[in-house]
Parts: sequence; C-alpha cells; structure tokens
Amino acid sequence: MFSRTASCGRMGQAYLFVGPGGVGRSTFANHLMRGLLPEGSLGNHPDMFSLVRLFNKKTGKQKKQISVIQVRELRDSLGLSSSRKNGYKVIWIKEAHTMSIGAANALLKVLEEPRGKTVFFLRAPSKESVPATIASRCQIVRFAPLKIDKLKSAEIAQNTPAEKLEAALQLSFGCPGRFIRYLNDDEDILAEESWRKAWIQAGARASVYDEWRMLQTAFQGKKIDTGTLAKSLLAAFEETTRVSWHATLARAHPNETRANAEERLWEIPHIHTALDRNVQPQLALERLILTSKK
Repeated sequence: MFSRTASCGRMGQAYLFVGPGGVGRSTFANHLMRGLLPEGSLGNHPDMFSLVRLFNKKTGKQKKQISVIQVRELRDSLGLSSSRKNGYKVIWIKEAHTMSIGAANALLKVLEEPRGKTVFFLRAPSKESVPATIASRCQIVRFAPLKIDKLKSAEIAQNTPAEKLEAALQLSFGCPGRFIRYLNDDEDILAEESWRKAWIQAGARASVYDEWRMLQTAFQGKKIDTGTLAKSLLAAFEETTRVSWHATLARAHPNETRANAEERLWEIPHIHTALDRNVQPQLALERLILTSKK
C-alpha cells in the first residue's frame, strides 16, 4: 500500500504507527523514510526532522517529555523549501506519546496547516496514548505480532539451540525485536522474564506492590529512577496479561475471563501515559491495582 501511494505521489499527511514494543514500527518507518529521502543519510538529511526527548544538561538524564518549544522550532524549519525540487519533507516522532500537552497542541496547528509535500510519521504504544486530536488527524497503522513460523524462519533463529529458541519464541509474543533481544541475551529482556515468571507462579493477580518492592530491591545501588522501575514493572504486567488473554481464547485458563484481561490491557496505555507525564509512579500503580483486582 505504501509503495503504491509513494510511487503515485499520494502519501498521506500523517501516519500513526501503533503496536507492542519490538514489533517493528521503527524499522518499517525507516524503510519508508529511506524511500522518500533516497539520497544521503537519514541522520543528517536536510529534509528529515526528528522530534525526540532531549537530555537535561545538568543531570545528564533524558527528559520525560517533548516540549512545546521543540515543536515550535520544527514548525519554523518546515517553512523552508525542500532541498530537492518537488521533494518530500519527513518528520519522525518516535515517542509521540511523550509529547507535553503544549507540544501536542502546537503540533496540531502544524497538522492542520500542511506545507507542501510534508509527511509525519508518529510512533506510539496505542492510539489512546496520544491526544485524540492528534490521532484523529493521522492514518492509524496497527502492527500486529508475527506468527511463530515467521520468527522460526528468521536467519538469526538458525543454529540456535532448540531450548533457547523455544524460550525466545514464547517470550517474544510475536515481536521480532523482543525475539532478537532474547537470542542476544539482552539483560533487560531476561530480567523482565524473571519478573514475568514470578508473576505467573503467584497467579496473574499477584500484588503489584510485591513486584514493586522486588524491583526496588533488585535495583538498589543502581542509578535507575523510580519512574524507570515502574515502566519496567508495567511492561512485565502487560506481557503477562497478554499471555492470560491468549489463554482465555484457547479456554486454557478457566479462572481468567477474557473481559477482565481486555479491561486491563485497555487501561495499560493510560498508565504508560501517566508515567510519561510525571505522575508519581506509586499513584499510577495504584490505578493498575484497582483494575487488576476486579
């Protein structure tokens, strides 16, 4: 579909890529941007613009939000002509769900008044994790997990010990990025798996506070803020809930109802957004507890 629209010069103005982490949204976006900007490197292409969270010069930590000032600077840059005759200008917003309210409002004005051949690519966990005003002006492209057979046929899966391959297939949840990270012994994905196992052993409704305390203990002495810990716990909870939801489809989990699992999955993107917008991690987790205990 994208090949046809690009070759005909009929690309839409804005696309929002949604789906689970590691499913391939960024990889696909890079292929599209490479097609629209064929000359030079994307990293320093004059017609390529990226909105990313900046780093705090004093603390050295990445800021939690994309600011309104960044969007205004982008708007000014888009007023310039393309470096190529009739060429595209491309804007990539990898973490669209981290825009501040002011940034989202400023971006809305840009989307409402397009200039020339400009295409926006936004990436977010879900449609609900970005303001409705932004989502309504984008074409939503949903990325679904791949079937296990597709992952098995990947080159990286060849010559992998059977036990490790089977574990990677189970833990990837159909997401190629997670699959590759597990095969490469990524520390974060292995840690997430240990939390997931503990959660499953205690039952999918184990105390979120117990997991929270376990994470704090595990990372004592490491310079990781509580927000990062909460995001890690939330990711583990989301993957476990997805396992539970799939089990209900196969009727292999009689104590879990599909409706309850779906309700939790619906709530998770809102909690991600709350954490990204500086809500205290404990308050966000309390909202998760209220949902998970229903």
